Amino acid sequence: MTGLLVGTFVMSGLHTLLWLPRSLQMRRAHPPVKAVAGEKQYVRFPLVYRWMHATMIVSFLTLALTGMVLKFSYTGWAMTISKVLGGFEVSGFIHRCAAVLMFGLFVVHIWFILSRKKEESKSWKDLLMGPNTMMFTLRDIKEFQETIKWYVGKGPRPRYGRWTYWEKF
Repeated sequence: MTGLLVGTFVMSGLHTLLWLPRSLQMRRAHPPVKAVAGEKQYVRFPLVYRWMHATMIVSFLTLALTGMVLKFSYTGWAMTISKVLGGFEVSGFIHRCAAVLMFGLFVVHIWFILSRKKEESKSWKDLLMGPNTMMFTLRDIKEFQETIKWYVGKGPRPRYGRWTYWEKF
């Protein structure tokens, strides 16, 4: 778990550091435009999906923090964070609560997938590997390579599909 966590944060951190200069450059070139009254607007995610996403982020970060505190309980930084949280017993309780929350979210997510399949009457292959899939595909690998080239000034900004590779990650 430590390797997975450290690897995830390192890769995400590097990606963000490469993305930031390009993002600021794009923002300067294309400043935000105020919405025009009466103009059609789109909601990318329904409210329930936004709540699920926020819950997943909070539970993941809580699991990461409390898990690292418990795993490295013999270190000074872990003792300090544990003291702030109320001690190691409380850290363990918070960790288990976040795990229950994450598992509950997983069950709700599976229920939404099954409901969506029933509503759309698609095959599992179409649902999981179609153009709007959240599964990694070869296109994501290509977009990643093109994005890295764009970050370092070796190519144009790629055109992404419905979901980018970092959203899927």
